[in-house]
Amino acid sequence: MKIFKKLCICTMVSMTILGTIQVGANAEWKQNSTGWWYSQNNSYAVGWRQLDGKWYYFDAVGYMKTGWVAINGSWYYFKSTGEMVADGIIDGFALGKDGKMISPDYYKTQVKGAEDQAISNAMNNTQVVQIEDVKKSDDSSKVSTEDVIKNIENYQKQSKK
Repeated sequence: MKIFKKLCICTMVSMTILGTIQVGANAEWKQNSTGWWYSQNNSYAVGWRQLDGKWYYFDAVGYMKTGWVAINGSWYYFKSTGEMVADGIIDGFALGKDGKMISPDYYKTQVKGAEDQAISNAMNNTQVVQIEDVKKSDDSSKVSTEDVIKNIENYQKQSKK
């Protein structure tokens, strides 16, 4: 029985010592003719990875993505180094703090706002634009924005003649 107890104690001490020894992680960037990947021990990174405080995205076979990439319905931009761009403008598109392209609906809203402002500016301009030619079947006093724009364009064409 004493031998069994000593054997158990030795086994537990050995396991405790082995459990505290840290195994170093072997992580490194690698490249071949297809591209770059990040190797960790005997595997490679897939999906989102934060390395040295920078975000990268790796495809299903482990290659680092660059340029515009659609991920789960959102667009992101990655530099040629693979680092994700956040809170910036690339190719005229704004990227949020999370790196996602701000929704194209946002741009449509901005364009519509700019168009409305241009129309307002044109209407407040000292030039008089007559719209009496515009008629609506239900009420001649109601004029659509499209009708106003057409009349402004026609007026400008006539003014150039």
